[in-house]
Amino acid sequence: MSIEITKKKEKHLIKLDIDGTSTNPDFSTLNQKLKMVLQKLKAQGHKICFTTGRNYLSALSFYREVGLDTFLVTYNGAFINNPSDQNNKEVVVFHPIKNEIVKDILNEPMIKRNLCNVLIDHVNGLKKNSEIDLKTISTSDDIYYREIFFNNNPFAKGENILQLLGEKDALQVVLEFPKDEKLFNEILLTLRRKYSDAITFYFGSKLKAKNPGDKILIPDPERKIIKIRNKLASKGMELVHSVGKGVVTADSDSYLKTYAYGITDHGIFNSDGERNNITKLKIRRKNLEGHLDLQDFVNLEFLDCSQNQLTSLDLSKNVKLEVINIYDNRISCTEYAKLGIFSHLVNLQKLDLGFNTDKQLQELRERNSLE
Repeated sequence: MSIEITKKKEKHLIKLDIDGTSTNPDFSTLNQKLKMVLQKLKAQGHKICFTTGRNYLSALSFYREVGLDTFLVTYNGAFINNPSDQNNKEVVVFHPIKNEIVKDILNEPMIKRNLCNVLIDHVNGLKKNSEIDLKTISTSDDIYYREIFFNNNPFAKGENILQLLGEKDALQVVLEFPKDEKLFNEILLTLRRKYSDAITFYFGSKLKAKNPGDKILIPDPERKIIKIRNKLASKGMELVHSVGKGVVTADSDSYLKTYAYGITDHGIFNSDGERNNITKLKIRRKNLEGHLDLQDFVNLEFLDCSQNQLTSLDLSKNVKLEVINIYDNRISCTEYAKLGIFSHLVNLQKLDLGFNTDKQLQELRERNSLE
């Protein structure tokens, strides 16, 4: 869609997720179209903030690639700092899981018997500049862990995860189990019943390669994942959410991610999946100007682009349109009078141009079911 957006004096805090929103199908590289948009918004004075459930080290590369200078929210809010501030590495929010809690969870008989793999991000101490030193340990290094958690960062692999952890606290514990619904529900019940005062957790499918040898990731039908963080993590996310106004697609808003996966090819940002599934588009009073190209929205049935500064539009591929509201724009009367831009819309039932074009509308009615 080609839309020129008028710059506004009002600046926004734009918070956005990484996985399923900002990445390519490999989940390890940033979508370059989105990168261009974010950098343009940053240049206009808006603040871009990644708020993600990812671990800090894997999210850091995306932050640096865009060139951000804001807070980076990771582990769903359990760890927040500003990586660009070279003079102050102080962490704003830091909520680790106590070492004894991690050990108790991993020693639960049901968890211990059925655990396939485990990954832990632990606190290794402080660096010389007072920055917190984070390390990743894991029992697996398959493509899911490599692309989502390691992301070219160093990690330690070993079978005895508790030995690797030692007495250190953790920012995240990721547990992998077979996809057995009864077993999985019993594990979730155990976590809620015994540890709900100390932790919060998120669960879903593990990812695997779509085809052997490639990096496109899709849900694994045979495995389930539980991500465990400190219960106070959500408070960190709320802190960022309350700072300003803008677009919120945070990782914690799971219903939004579910919706996104439903209308795209497993959350692939640059696919046509989202546009192909949109039937209603309301972009009234959005300060749009210039040419509006909606060719990619091939299933569009309802369009309201009224009260903007549009000078022309392309509806050549939108043959399913039934309702169009386009009044109060800058499209010339001559352009409207031709009505050529609407003549192919055989399903059109309502057209609001905002002024009288009776003769031309009558011609259109003869070809359409126009009211």
